[in-house]
Amino acid sequence: MEKRGEGLYAIVFKVPNIEEAAAELEKKGVRRVGTLDLGALKEVMFHPKDTHGVMIILAEYREVHPATAAVALSLLQLKKG
Repeated sequence: MEKRGEGLYAIVFKVPNIEEAAAELEKKGVRRVGTLDLGALKEVMFHPKDTHGVMIILAEYREVHPATAAVALSLLQLKKG
């Protein structure tokens, strides 16, 4: 915050085929800086210097995101408790 101030850090786009979408960005010169593969969730991160200072993250996951399911389960347990 002190160095760059406030601002948007990242945008996540859900895509049906992460490797095809990543290849398309790489073809346009956007550098891949990281990948995450948790089985049900796959993400590819791209360098913010190539996208006007905002990290682009592509995500591929089932219709119900694993984190969404975990939060929903926690909320149900709180209501019962």
